[in-house]
Amino acid sequence: MIPFAQSSHCRDWLFTSEDALRKRKQECNDKAFGKVIAQIDRQAAAKLAEGGDASIEEKRQKAISARTLSIEEEDLIKKWYATKIREFGQLGLPEKVLGTATIYFKRFFLSNAITHHDLRHIMLASIYLAAKVEEVVLPVDNIAGPVNAKKEDVLAMEIPLLEGLQFDLIVHLPYNPLHGFIIDLKESTSPPASPEKLQGRARRHINDLLITDAPFLYPPAQLALAALRKASEEEGYPLAEYMHSRFHTNAGYDQLRLNVEAIQKYIMEGGQMDVSRVKKIDRKLKKCLNPEFIPGTEEYAKRREREQAERAARRQEKLRRQAEGQIDAEGDDDDDQSKDAPFLIHSNAKRLRSSDGNDQQPPEANIKRRRTNDDEEEKEEPKADE
Repeated sequence: MIPFAQSSHCRDWLFTSEDALRKRKQECNDKAFGKVIAQIDRQAAAKLAEGGDASIEEKRQKAISARTLSIEEEDLIKKWYATKIREFGQLGLPEKVLGTATIYFKRFFLSNAITHHDLRHIMLASIYLAAKVEEVVLPVDNIAGPVNAKKEDVLAMEIPLLEGLQFDLIVHLPYNPLHGFIIDLKESTSPPASPEKLQGRARRHINDLLITDAPFLYPPAQLALAALRKASEEEGYPLAEYMHSRFHTNAGYDQLRLNVEAIQKYIMEGGQMDVSRVKKIDRKLKKCLNPEFIPGTEEYAKRREREQAERAARRQEKLRRQAEGQIDAEGDDDDDQSKDAPFLIHSNAKRLRSSDGNDQQPPEANIKRRRTNDDEEEKEEPKADE
């Protein structure tokens, strides 16, 4: 697999700060509920103009709370569905499939409104796509059946999922870096008494991390190191000594220690779930879903027919312009390309900030290689900055 620093994962899916990530979430929340809030605001303004009292603002807040989800509520319901992905491990799916599916699911809702899609269908489509990418045979019936979903609904979400991912299918998970750290520890001057037990604990902490925001803020090697540190604390192993001897000569060592400490807070967050609150949010979300985007509804069928008619009209217009010599017969003009190629969205993607504060952009030659490299397990010396 291409090195992390040169991957689309690093370039497009790491945010420079929690504020930057929250801004992206807010944009998606506005897509979902902006019109509803605007309507409530207009109604409140009209009542105030008619001479309403101060209770109007209280009623406005109650109406917004009843008809929309906050970013925090969205995070909680998405976290719940992300945990459900882990349960498909009972089907014998490899850890890399479940981890990749979790990241796909979370990436999707960083560009899509939560009210436009059934979360269960996106969850299942994420597992199905992840299995394809990781070259694991997984009939769609095997994941749709256990949760009483229709396989047609799962398959219908595959293209929208790909578009929401901006066709970035490469995911660097923390499991390989963790394996590298364990090998390094075995060869250190003070190896752990039970490396396998330490690794097992750390893998469970990685599972907790994947359902949080941490994978969108920190490189996978730092996630692995934080999980290993948490496991070491539980096992009574002095990992701090290893970290100092291994990384203290690095220019960014102090920042590395701060990052590891910050990531450990996400581990605690990943292991907590208020189920009763999740159920309330889920009931509210179902009332907010836009039927135009839910397979099986009449509104969905009409929207699909409308979109197909629009595409047919664009094709006819394209043929007409080709016949008149306005565009080349080989392809579209710039406007048509932007409509038909969702992978061009990359111009607005976030980039990783390097340790010196500058944005890193991988060489063009490396970008072109990213879809041709074999997905082999990395066996390089562990690096905490990737």
